[in-house]
Amino acid sequence: MKIKRKLLFEVLLSYTLLILLLGGGILAAALIRFHRDGCRIQAERDTEFAMHIGDFVRLYYRREKNLDNLDKAIEMLFLYRGKLREHRENRIGNLREIYRHPRILVTDADRKEILYSTTEIAVKPELLNRDTEGICVSVDDLVLAYVYVGTMIPGGNYYLYFSPEIKKTMALLCLYSVLLILFSIGLGFYYAFRIARPINELSDAFKQVSRNQFSVRLKTRVNNEIGYLLNSFNMMVQKLEESDKARRQMSADISHDFRTPLTLIRSRLEMIKAGVYLPDQTNFDYIMKEIDHMSHMLEEWRELSRIEAGSLESTGIRMDLNSFLETLFGSFSPLKEEKNLIFDFSASPEPLYIIGDGENLSRAFGNLIVNAVKFSRPGGLIRLSLRREGNEALINLYDNGIGIPADKIKYIFDRLYKVDSSRGQAHSGSGLGLPICKSIINAHGGTITASSVEGESTVFFIRIPLA
Repeated sequence: MKIKRKLLFEVLLSYTLLILLLGGGILAAALIRFHRDGCRIQAERDTEFAMHIGDFVRLYYRREKNLDNLDKAIEMLFLYRGKLREHRENRIGNLREIYRHPRILVTDADRKEILYSTTEIAVKPELLNRDTEGICVSVDDLVLAYVYVGTMIPGGNYYLYFSPEIKKTMALLCLYSVLLILFSIGLGFYYAFRIARPINELSDAFKQVSRNQFSVRLKTRVNNEIGYLLNSFNMMVQKLEESDKARRQMSADISHDFRTPLTLIRSRLEMIKAGVYLPDQTNFDYIMKEIDHMSHMLEEWRELSRIEAGSLESTGIRMDLNSFLETLFGSFSPLKEEKNLIFDFSASPEPLYIIGDGENLSRAFGNLIVNAVKFSRPGGLIRLSLRREGNEALINLYDNGIGIPADKIKYIFDRLYKVDSSRGQAHSGSGLGLPICKSIINAHGGTITASSVEGESTVFFIRIPLA
């Protein structure tokens, strides 16, 4: 799979630099400690060696009673006894000689040079003062000389001498550095691919979604922020797929609902044109009825879209629900005469106030009451009750009509859904009344649910927050 090069490079560089920074810090700390310990050991050995030379100077003075030819005596000492070689090969701890053979400086009591074993660096006379560290050689409180070895010589730099063991250690450190760099690059590549791969998959998935291919899903391989991002994408695409299916179904339903009245109007007009029907008032009224039905459907679609878009115009008036529902319920009394229905209103024992839009609430409760009348049997009962429940007003609308099947009641608030198979085409509507009711109730901060027993009764439960 093609990985985005820029993202891959940035992630790889970040991980590599991070590991190199940590590894370099550890390696630098190890080298600093190695150097510091080496300097300390060398200083200890130089001091010890200077003390040995001081003992030799003391013995030489006691034997010769002066320091004449001391330089030649020291040179002969190291030449024939191999003390310098012994000093070079001396082990202190686990380290061999880490510096070159020490430079030896011997001065008299007045700090004048007697012996200087090298000519690489000249010692400035002004550096040799009483504060200069060195081994003082004395006999019976008589200062004979001062001995300086290696690091004790003022201004005398010393050079690293790498023994085979030290060279091996340094080679291992270099090898570890190379391995650290290779490991960091490899680890960087691993994490770069691990991060860049799902990002690339997500980018390709968005391209498919832009082409209306909503069936794409991404596999979640990690449980981190990227995994959460992929899960969110999958949920988003699932919602889009459901919305697309609903849109297609809605388009099909609208086409179907408009096709029927249009077909009826066309067929009636063709029959009038053919002379089968007369162009009288009865036929014109029939055509106008179908046109009014289509206009009503269009108005309901417009109203539902306006409410769901959040453009519900609410005046926010303080309303008394007891008075509002009693007046609204009574306005539908003429409908009960046709089926000889019984209307019963049960008001709350206490005043209940809400902030709402009377016109939109009248439309919502009116749709519910009309449905209750439409699906009630002759002589049936429709009861509207109101009571307080916590900080909400609970409105129950009950009818003992034909009911709703249990497997279909969860769909009744979906747009264009109709339960025509159980209720008959005589009761068919636009399928938008209950969705409009739900949108209006939700716009007022409330909820609406339903419960039904098929063939017996249906109850709608509406909850609206109190003012």
